Amino acid sequence: GFSSLDFETNDLIKKDELASCFPDFSDYTDQCKFSTCAHINDKGCRLVEAVNDGVVAPSRHESYVTMYNEVKDIKDWQL
Repeated sequence: GFSSLDFETNDLIKKDELASCFPDFSDYTDQCKFSTCAHINDKGCRLVEAVNDGVVAPSRHESYVTMYNEVKDIKDWQL
């Protein structure tokens, strides 16, 4: 586990590309109701449904949420 991420500027990833870093999410993230889904607690999110159904490990989703919160406010021009 980890408690904090400290990304170098050249190691940053866009928030909308983060889910692709989790291969076990790929069966669900393309099926969300909205194309702008953040996969956190969005309505119609198939990934959240898979976590709630026990198909995806909650710890994996928690890791994703932690990382997402680290990069969500980074603007494209900062990358």
